[in-house]
Amino acid sequence: MKEISIIVPVYNSEKTLAVCIKSIQKQTFEDYEVIFVDDGSTDGSAQVIERYREKDERIRLVQKTNGGVSSARNYGVREACGEYLFFMDSDDYIPPYYLSEIMEIQSQSEDKIQVITGLQKFTCDEELYKIEEKKAKVVFLEKKDILKIYAGDLLNPPWNKLFRADIVKKYQLRFPEDISLGEDLVFNLNYIATGEIIGFSVLPELQYYYRQGNEESLSRKYYDNYYETQNAQYLKLRQVALDLEAPQEDMEVFNDRYGLFLFLTLEYNMRSKSDFFKKIAKNNLILKKEELKEWINKNEKNRLIRNVYLSNDYFRVWCMQNVLKIYMRFRR
Repeated sequence: MKEISIIVPVYNSEKTLAVCIKSIQKQTFEDYEVIFVDDGSTDGSAQVIERYREKDERIRLVQKTNGGVSSARNYGVREACGEYLFFMDSDDYIPPYYLSEIMEIQSQSEDKIQVITGLQKFTCDEELYKIEEKKAKVVFLEKKDILKIYAGDLLNPPWNKLFRADIVKKYQLRFPEDISLGEDLVFNLNYIATGEIIGFSVLPELQYYYRQGNEESLSRKYYDNYYETQNAQYLKLRQVALDLEAPQEDMEVFNDRYGLFLFLTLEYNMRSKSDFFKKIAKNNLILKKEELKEWINKNEKNRLIRNVYLSNDYFRVWCMQNVLKIYMRFRR
């Protein structure tokens, strides 16, 4: 049995796979297997993996019909034989000492602590040459500090964490395949909620490098179930935090972030192609949420604008926004 199973979902990643594979092969830690799950790619991804597999017996390639990234990760979990699971994306990379660092910390925790590292965005391969090796400091956080990890944007992704394979398989944890937004957070929260771990060893200076792609973002693409999916995850995270007795100051930061989400969703919902008055009715329900009202009272200093948002009538909000747009255009 290998110590780590690295699970990499692959879909049409021919151009970026070499960077990912080479970064794994350069690891100073060598007791691993890499499971590339080809999720029905139509380019030369499988051929790229095969070239490396022929020279490295630790590399495995499994192929399946297209089912999405969650389906591919779940397939990899079923195939994994390692003691720990580590997820990567096929266009990302890790520095040579990454696995050694997280395994060293993991070995000191008696398997009761989950190791979490920092994240670093990149947009071009040149950043590969900017990696500097240094001993990463470790910050221990109890489970009740989960919102601190969330506030640092380190909780959501699956690929900056080490998971115990026995926990994942014992509780049959899987990435939900019926949603396309936030499925990673659901998996992570379910792992924490098993009660098998007592805290987190966070290495903020040890960076997992993930590629900022040019895929359609929320600023350009509309998801019909965006609000329902994201809201359910906010509520799930809040419940987990309450169950873990998160500090009050952390809950206040979380509630502020939740209020901002609700505020931004109002405009996002208006981009839907559904009936105008259905969109208004949907936003009216959001306006009634106490968390949004608290956020408006805290962040909107203009009394007129604040009162319109607190009216529970999004048609009034919509009218006000359009009047303000015309006013600003006139001023310019």
